[in-house]
Amino acid sequence: MVKESNSLFKPDCDVLETENYYYIIIDLPGVNPEEIDVSYKENKLEISGEKKKDFARDDGIIFHRAERRFGKFKIVFDWILTNIDEDNIDAKYKEGVLVLKIKRRNRE
Repeated sequence: MVKESNSLFKPDCDVLETENYYYIIIDLPGVNPEEIDVSYKENKLEISGEKKKDFARDDGIIFHRAERRFGKFKIVFDWILTNIDEDNIDAKYKEGVLVLKIKRRNRE
């Protein structure tokens, strides 16, 4: 099951599976990598963070169009994590995309 926050900012996410790995790919354009937290506990992988506004409405700025979304986000994965090697989770962030590579345990 994937649980998401109720924030206006909901990152797009793909989950892929190979024989040896799971890949979770999340689009996070405009998010500072220092604002992203990836944690694994109690068989749940949680990715959370915040996309901060670059302008505030109270800065005296008039917005003629405002389509971009901002705010905190949280995505929790608990349905794929029954057979992973929790000591072998690799996270890379490049050009606004977070890629998690998660080693699967051997199927028995």
